[in-house]
Amino acid sequence: MLVKRFLFSMLSLILATVVYSQQGFLKVFDNSKHEAAIFLDIISDNDTLVFYGVTQDSTGVHGTGFYRIDTFGNVLKKNIIIDPDKTLTTSYVSRKKILKTSDENYAVIGTTEEGNYFLKVNKNLELLAYVHYPSDIYTSNASLIEDDSGFLIVLAKQQSNNSLADDVLLIKTDRNGQELWRKEYGTYEYGESPNEIIRVNTNNYIICGGYSRPPVEFGEFSYWGSSYFLSIDSSGNELWEWHSDTTNIRGLANKVFHLADNSWLYSGITWEWNDGEYMMRPMLVRMDEEFNIMWEKMFGYLGHFQGFQDLNETPDGNFIASGYADLTPALDYPKGIHYKFSPEGDSIWLRQDSVYAWDRMRVMGTAVLSSGSIISIGYTRYGPYGETGFIMKLTPDGCLDTLNCFPVLAQNPVTEVESMKIYPNPAYASINIELPIKGIRQKRIKIINLQGQVVMEIELFEGEIELDVSKLSLGFYSVEVITKNRRFLGTFIKMKE
Repeated sequence: MLVKRFLFSMLSLILATVVYSQQGFLKVFDNSKHEAAIFLDIISDNDTLVFYGVTQDSTGVHGTGFYRIDTFGNVLKKNIIIDPDKTLTTSYVSRKKILKTSDENYAVIGTTEEGNYFLKVNKNLELLAYVHYPSDIYTSNASLIEDDSGFLIVLAKQQSNNSLADDVLLIKTDRNGQELWRKEYGTYEYGESPNEIIRVNTNNYIICGGYSRPPVEFGEFSYWGSSYFLSIDSSGNELWEWHSDTTNIRGLANKVFHLADNSWLYSGITWEWNDGEYMMRPMLVRMDEEFNIMWEKMFGYLGHFQGFQDLNETPDGNFIASGYADLTPALDYPKGIHYKFSPEGDSIWLRQDSVYAWDRMRVMGTAVLSSGSIISIGYTRYGPYGETGFIMKLTPDGCLDTLNCFPVLAQNPVTEVESMKIYPNPAYASINIELPIKGIRQKRIKIINLQGQVVMEIELFEGEIELDVSKLSLGFYSVEVITKNRRFLGTFIKMKE
């Protein structure tokens, strides 16, 4: 009887581990089969997730694609919308917002070279409403929020007498995206780049962004590059405005939280002068009620087109910031990053990922499940068939694999990446890996195929690295070697003898 009880208890523990510690994954969509291209934002909806992006239909024509997946990354439903005006054929690939509406549908605001567009789809991802806004108000970033009678949409409108600068444009719509009124905010001297709108209470909304692209004939740069908050009421009347002190750091706010103690937390990018030009890296800032900085953090090495794209609260009261950055001096392109931290600014973990070892990986949107697991979407810039979408799931501890978790702690992050020698290359039966640093004992080795699948993973504690690759399919592979605080990358081709 005791044996039976013991076995039953062990079985219950194993089942609980399977149910509540669902391991992560990284899935890549092959757009050579017209399955996906660029994923832009994702939301959690009960026990499923819904995301959207710029995709292709079966003939290769681009449109806006909507996907519903389960928590294992399996596609349950998808629909690609090609509009009659053909304005969805191209898109600026910066993050846009998707939200679930009060009538149990989904709404997005997107951007193309022909202007901005509003789409609303039902639970089956079928089109309910489509509105196209003219090209004079397009912006690479756009946001929307639902109010009591429709939506507030935030865009940027190019200044009529200054092509280098934008003003903030707020459009009030009904529940189908039809415009009811609009208001503009800003001055000629500076360009305002809006990124997000949030609701603080019934009659108070915050638009966040940054001052960018000053007119070249103006010498006053005191505002340029500063983050700003614009407070408005439900009728669009301006209540107050705040901007950061650029003598401290220049930056752009992408997403903001108004916390219970009336403090502010926002994520975004910095603008820092480096070698004759302004360059970027991700940043996080928390301020008190009076906008005094409580703490701020910057990540990685300066580069182009990198920063935090999303910021979400976790069930344990912490936060996840996600985006893309160059955390490694040996690489010249950003990888996907996730950073978990406490409201007090304490680091919990940080990880950097790539679909292909040689490629950019851009995390565009993140959703947090009730279990604390994290699901992100985005795209690789140069996959084997061009821009390729991916779905990635992490455990609450920041792991892809719950059985062989090898998390990267933010207190001791992997900050150095170097190349390594792999030979013979091409390989037929086996490969040897030679690290540039001798004497490293413990190391984890992964071999990853073009679909982003880990086809081999081992852990070694001593000795030379020689791997049997005879059973691998022919093709191109990336190899990753991870040690306590270093990461080494390399590639090889498996060929037939």
